[in-house]
Amino acid sequence: MDKFTVWVGGTEWNDYYISKEEAITIKSIAEKMGYSDVIIEKIEPVIHSKESLFQAQAPSWNFELNAEQLLAKALELGFVEKIGDDKYLQNDDYINLRNR
Repeated sequence: MDKFTVWVGGTEWNDYYISKEEAITIKSIAEKMGYSDVIIEKIEPVIHSKESLFQAQAPSWNFELNAEQLLAKALELGFVEKIGDDKYLQNDDYINLRNR
């Protein structure tokens, strides 16, 4: 399923990614409220290699995990899903441990 977000005057109006239908509804509401700068943005999936995942996430783990360990942890926690040889889809619906 494609995911979207709605920007109104440079501010994101939704707290999480939504469907196209929901985005169109929010855009309509904002325009009825008098806003003219309303943009619907399609969210493209984030696909990592082991190395790009490490580069993006190592600071979040205080560089305590090497690339292999970080990938294993990301798979275990459901942060990424393996979709091919050295290709991992980032889970945009991931809830970090503090919020579970």
